[in-house]
Amino acid sequence: MAFLLPLFFTSGIPALLYQVVWQRSLFTIYGTNTESATAVVAAFLLGLGLGAHIGGWVASRWSTNRLLVIYGAIEFVIGVFGLFSLPLFDAIGIRFTTASMWQTGLLAFGLVVLPTVLMGATLPILGAYLVARRGHVGNGVGALYFVNTLGSAFACFLAAEFLMQAFGQRGTVEIAAAFNLIVGIGAIVLSRLRVGAVDTPAAAEVHGARRATPVFLPLTPARAALLAGLAGFLSLSFEMLWFRAYAFLSGGSARDFAHLLGFFLMGIAFGGLAGGPLSRLAGRSPDASRMVPTVLLAVAAIAALICAPAMALVPVGAPSWLALPGVAIVAGIWAALFPVIAHLSIAPDRHAGSGIGQLYLANVVGSVAGCLLTGFVLMDYLPTHQLSLVLCVVAAAVAWFLWTDAASVPRLISAGAVGALSIAIGFAAVPLYTHLYERLLFRGDASEPFVNQVETKAGVIGVLGDGVIFGSGVYDGRMAVDFVDDQNGIFRAFSISAFHPDPKRVLMIGLSGGAWAQVVGNHPQVEELVVVEINPGYLALIPRYPVVASLLENSRIKIVLDDGRRWIRNHKGEKFDVVVMNTTFHWRSFASNVLSREFLDLVGTVLNPGGIVMFNATGSSEVQRTAALSFNDSLRFATLAVGSNAPIEIDADRWESVMQGYTIDGAPIVSEDDASRDALDRNIARLRAVDEAGLDRGEWDSIERRDLLLNRTEGLRVVTDDNMGMEWHKKH
Repeated sequence: MAFLLPLFFTSGIPALLYQVVWQRSLFTIYGTNTESATAVVAAFLLGLGLGAHIGGWVASRWSTNRLLVIYGAIEFVIGVFGLFSLPLFDAIGIRFTTASMWQTGLLAFGLVVLPTVLMGATLPILGAYLVARRGHVGNGVGALYFVNTLGSAFACFLAAEFLMQAFGQRGTVEIAAAFNLIVGIGAIVLSRLRVGAVDTPAAAEVHGARRATPVFLPLTPARAALLAGLAGFLSLSFEMLWFRAYAFLSGGSARDFAHLLGFFLMGIAFGGLAGGPLSRLAGRSPDASRMVPTVLLAVAAIAALICAPAMALVPVGAPSWLALPGVAIVAGIWAALFPVIAHLSIAPDRHAGSGIGQLYLANVVGSVAGCLLTGFVLMDYLPTHQLSLVLCVVAAAVAWFLWTDAASVPRLISAGAVGALSIAIGFAAVPLYTHLYERLLFRGDASEPFVNQVETKAGVIGVLGDGVIFGSGVYDGRMAVDFVDDQNGIFRAFSISAFHPDPKRVLMIGLSGGAWAQVVGNHPQVEELVVVEINPGYLALIPRYPVVASLLENSRIKIVLDDGRRWIRNHKGEKFDVVVMNTTFHWRSFASNVLSREFLDLVGTVLNPGGIVMFNATGSSEVQRTAALSFNDSLRFATLAVGSNAPIEIDADRWESVMQGYTIDGAPIVSEDDASRDALDRNIARLRAVDEAGLDRGEWDSIERRDLLLNRTEGLRVVTDDNMGMEWHKKH
């Protein structure tokens, strides 16, 4: 036992590292839109669930002493697969980038089915081994659940703080594979030592009979599976809502998600550990067997309801991770249910591994249902406070009806009690969720509420009274197209003609509030603008703002809901004169998917001869260097990186001439007044400040040619899909 648990702790480290890297690799192939992300996560969960079922079947048919050898062999195979996984994903995934949502899910499942099935099989196999030695299902499952999940939590922090930024995806996978190989060899060596071994399945049953075996199993397999599935459904559904809230609090970098997942897993680990003594308590009597799970489920539901609002209590200036211990506590309560349910439904005999596998499969099926139903459907129709309330009431109702003895408490009284509880929870939840996202954004201060807010499965968008947009907790533009009184750097969208003589066809990655699309879509020379946007929520916001509303009726503008990278890969036959991206901050999660060398190379395939790419580098010198090395010619114009495979000619006079005929909704952009003349002069000065003053003039008011840019950024790394730019770095 002293050697086995450390091995299982270590095996939890590569499992999580693989999940982080493989998901990221698959998202690069299939896109980061919610549909693709949900399909990939569901594929991982299904593999784990099937593996648990298969592992239980294996454990019930092999002698106890062989289980360690099987476990070691499994770890060894996972490690070998890990070494070749990324090239395999790239080779297969790129061939199927045009796949539909369901095809994406099947393909993702096909790519990860072998390793995830093997990972899922390890819990019931080792569970059967420990039950045979200890004679107590709750303790054995709880101990394994604790150490393995704690290893995964440790891996989250290891990946966030060190591995991903230091070694990138390939290096992290290689380290994970090394962990697997070490664990596999260690398990096989341990089996040879026969430390505390139980020789045969029959001996295991006798050995277990001397332990604290429950006299009764109050939970039928069907009820146990239902409760385990419910716990998986609710915990994963709430986790999705917690991450949505935490993104608004933290800004949503890759490290933020890893931190949340780490605390979530840490809570599950200690919850699994607490499940051991709780299972002994639940096994004392029929009354205790009903009350312990009922109380756990009810407390978990209520705690989950208040978890997101509690995040807003983190004070201004404090690190956002201070909100995450609450996530760990609630996750721990949910996790404590699993060993309790296992102890109340599984006998500690040679079939314990099979029972654990079936119960784990039910838990995973519930988690997949939460992922699909909540992530695909409910988040599109219910805002956070309503969805949280629905989940909480479902938990309370199921706990009540599942554990109340119908002979002693009439169904009518039960229904009335559930109704009263639902109403009470509803009233209590209203003040908790009032202006939730404003309080998360401004750390408890809701004095400046959103005048418009939209929630979809793709995220939460809020707009302040002055038109400033926040998407998932980060500044995402402004509802403004005024070139003269320019409050959001809209001059950059107006500047296309300075770099391209005849931009007839334009591709725009990202719509946001529509300001850039409104400007480019009304450009006098533009005949067609194709806009690819990942979040449909913006289409619901735009009609509410007259300054941009007309773009939805503009026959020259075509809006497509898709991941930008996925769309380009599937439309390589399309050609454009200009590609425009007002990119989000370079440090945000998945930002490097549209900033990397690989993506810029992909963009180059849809450019006409002489075509240009203009995208917001958001102040990142690494991104600017990446653009300079991705194209034959490039420059920095204000915050934009401009690239082309042909020489870039800057023509301020041509730009001024175009601006004189520029109108939006019939109104001229510039007039004959002094303010318009000043605005034109300011931008002409920007366009002509080529290498004259460099950054001394200020980034927003200068142009920097390729040779000087490369000299200034000498020694900085190029952003790639593998290193992911600044996403995993500590400071942004």
